[in-house]
Amino acid sequence: MPKKVIIFTHIPKTGGLTIRSIIQNNCKYYETSNTIDHLPLEVKYVYMHHKYGVHKSLNRPAHYFTFLRDPVNRVLSTYFFIKSRPNNRLYRLANQYSLKQFINEEHPDFHVPLNNHQTRILSGKFTPDLDLALKNINNDYFFIGITERFNESIFMLGKRLNWKNLHYKMLNTNKNRLKKNGIPDQLIQKIRKKNQLDYILYEQMQKRLQKKISTLTPKEKRKLNNFDNLMRREN
Repeated sequence: MPKKVIIFTHIPKTGGLTIRSIIQNNCKYYETSNTIDHLPLEVKYVYMHHKYGVHKSLNRPAHYFTFLRDPVNRVLSTYFFIKSRPNNRLYRLANQYSLKQFINEEHPDFHVPLNNHQTRILSGKFTPDLDLALKNINNDYFFIGITERFNESIFMLGKRLNWKNLHYKMLNTNKNRLKKNGIPDQLIQKIRKKNQLDYILYEQMQKRLQKKISTLTPKEKRKLNNFDNLMRREN
C-alpha cells in the first residue's frame, strides 16, 4: 500500500512560512497552489494554501496538519501585512482604510479573511461550518498546532514526525504592526464577533494541544523547556 502523503494546510498569517522552513530542514516537500492529483510517488510532504479536501484527488492516502492562531491576532496581522506589501493585490485598497474601517468594512475582498477564515479553510467550504471543520479534523488531521504556542507546537510536531532539526528563524513578521493590547477594545470585540466560530475552534484545539503536552515524560518536558528557551533567545 502506498505511504500516506502529509499535507500542510497553510492558513494565512499563522506562521506558515516559518513552518515551511522547518519542513525544508527535515525533508523534501512539494509546494503547489493547484490540485495534487498527479503527485510524484517519491513525494511525502505537500505544502499549500488550500482548503481542506485536496486529498480527494490523490491516488494515495493522505493526512493533514495545520496551525491555528488567535483570531484577533490573525486579523490584525492580515491588515498590517497587506498594507506593507505593494505586490499584494489588496495593497492599494487596504491603504485607503484605517484599521477601524478595515474591520467594519463589508467589502467582498475583505469579507473572507475577516470572518471565521480558519473554520472556512478547515471545513473545506466557502461558508464556514464549525461542525464540519471539527469532523474533518477528527478524521484527517493528525496534528493541530497553535501559533501563540509555537515552540511547544513545533516540538510536539517534530516528535510526532521524528524530525531532528527543529531550529528556526521566524519569517515574514511585521515588527511595526500594532499589538492587540494597543487596539481599542471596541475593535477587538468587533473582530471577536466576526470570528465566533474561529474562537470556538481555537480554544478546543488549544486544549487538545495541552493534553498532548501533558503526556510527555519528565525527560521530554525538559527537552521541550530547553528548546523553548533557545528559540526565544534566537527569535
